[in-house]
Amino acid sequence: MEEQELKHFSHELHPLTLMEISQQKNEINVQKSNCYGCTNPISLDPTYTCEKCDIFLHKICAQLPREINHPMHTDHLLILLAKPPYTSGSCECEGCTKSWRNFIYHCSSCQFNIDILCAFTERKFEHSSHTHPLTLVQRPASFKCNACNETNTQESYLCTICPFWIHKSCGLLPRIYQRDDHDHPLSLAYCLPNEYRGYGFSCELCHRELKPSSWVYYCGHCRYFVHISCITKQALKPDVDRKPDYFPFPNNNLVEIIQHYSGVVKNKLGKSDQEFSEIKIESHKHTLVLSQVQKDLNNTKQEDMIICDGCIEPITIASSSYYKCGQHCNFFLHAPCAQLPIELPIFPSHLTFKTDGPHNKLKLIFPDQNSWDVVKCNACGSNCTGYSYKCEKGDFFVDVKCGCLRGTIQHKSHKHPLKQVDFWHLQPWGSKCNGCGVYNHFDPFVCGECHYYLGLECVTLPASVKHRWDKHELILSFPPYIDVHDKFYCEICEEEIHPKHWTYRCMECDRSFHPRCIPTLGTSRNIKFGRTLEISCHPHPLTLVPDGKFHFCDSCHKFLAWQKVRIGGPKLLASLMASDEAIAHSISGRLLGARTVLHSILASACLVKVRQLCQKLFAYLVEHTPILGH
Repeated sequence: MEEQELKHFSHELHPLTLMEISQQKNEINVQKSNCYGCTNPISLDPTYTCEKCDIFLHKICAQLPREINHPMHTDHLLILLAKPPYTSGSCECEGCTKSWRNFIYHCSSCQFNIDILCAFTERKFEHSSHTHPLTLVQRPASFKCNACNETNTQESYLCTICPFWIHKSCGLLPRIYQRDDHDHPLSLAYCLPNEYRGYGFSCELCHRELKPSSWVYYCGHCRYFVHISCITKQALKPDVDRKPDYFPFPNNNLVEIIQHYSGVVKNKLGKSDQEFSEIKIESHKHTLVLSQVQKDLNNTKQEDMIICDGCIEPITIASSSYYKCGQHCNFFLHAPCAQLPIELPIFPSHLTFKTDGPHNKLKLIFPDQNSWDVVKCNACGSNCTGYSYKCEKGDFFVDVKCGCLRGTIQHKSHKHPLKQVDFWHLQPWGSKCNGCGVYNHFDPFVCGECHYYLGLECVTLPASVKHRWDKHELILSFPPYIDVHDKFYCEICEEEIHPKHWTYRCMECDRSFHPRCIPTLGTSRNIKFGRTLEISCHPHPLTLVPDGKFHFCDSCHKFLAWQKVRIGGPKLLASLMASDEAIAHSISGRLLGARTVLHSILASACLVKVRQLCQKLFAYLVEHTPILGH
């Protein structure tokens, strides 16, 4: 039988009376009162009261033991006091470090104090992240958390069997979290799932790399990952005030880059965009005649396309007008390419190239029509047979498209505008391209708020391409690939496609391609094939053709196994066979810059009589190419 009246040490003036439940329900002042032992609301819990003093004490608080042993203070017994034994009337709880004025367990020898809430809090609990029970440590401690891998001071859960220690806030995280900036709920994982390791995924909010052992919120459909310490961060909102002059990407008609930039330059100089019916230019010996595109060339086969000799881009219906050689020598120019600025301002990172003098301007240069000269663009890394810009004081080249791609752009792959910045300023963080995962070697386009980077190789990728393996257009696609639930592979190289990198896809045929594996987008995308060259050792013209068009040599019957060739110097003829005889089957042109690795992008063949080529050509190459003599 419950004791109806109680003499309690905390209130010696009057006895305490146990209240009836009905009394607690009816008296509003009781419901609004707090227990003078634990400070919690009275509610409907069994309670003692002193009607004369109008005070209340939970029955459970009234029955607390006067002495206890506590794991936080094992040296002495702790004595229950009605209030802290100090003149201030308060003390700091050793369990939660909060100031306390009510029932306290106290050690007079050590001046150890712990409030009754901390003293009897359930200290053991099971957590699904760990096999052993965890102990709640209410006294804030500074340590490196096994969940978030961060060090800060707060309450924690500790395993007393093995070295596992996590912040209390981490231990109480919800299993499912919904962010406003993501369409799907995020699941809590106590380590990075095995199927996502090896990709080098980063947090979508702070962009730091994910550690395999750290807890993470993720969406498997979207390959979307967030550190648990970042999960409450606000996402950046897209810019609604986008300037209309930001050039849009991806773009299938890259000549618009030249047209856009040339127009800006002409406006500054007060020049007109007038197109003349005939022009004479320095880079070609014949007069060029203005022509109009008569039909849609977008569906023309790759080998039948009209290619501009300036930017090495197809001339299509979107080009409207172009210039062609009046003597029918297969020379063509887009109208904007015929009016390129003679000079361009330097790029910021251009200042890092060592030269003998100051950097002022980049000068427009033209290829030698009587040779197969090749320059390598320092911006995108592609080899180029078209027009380019060169620093007169050093070996610095950019093709005309990269040269005219300046300032700020808007790319479909990202919600914010991207600004071109000095590559060297990014060195503290690095600047891995979000499109292909390769570290940028030139001034990238950057969103500083999101740490989003794009190299020029990816910025200039077209929105769609064609490939003979698929009858449909391949569309440039960006992650997340929600419709792909497993690993997917490139149709050409058969290697796995990184789920965070761009790819060309045909949704109807369920085919995917690395951009680098599509021939028209590789290192030879700025090479104009079909040009001919006459050499003294052979009676017929040699034609520049893509690698692999001729598989076997008609003279020696060897397979054309092209290799990477390390070359240097002003003018070398390269590309060796894999055989010991080292008979050359291709002529590659000049590459400026010492010891440059040239991928096998060029092959040559006599379109009239290939059989007579090898013997005479080999003697010519041995005489003119030092690398063949070794």
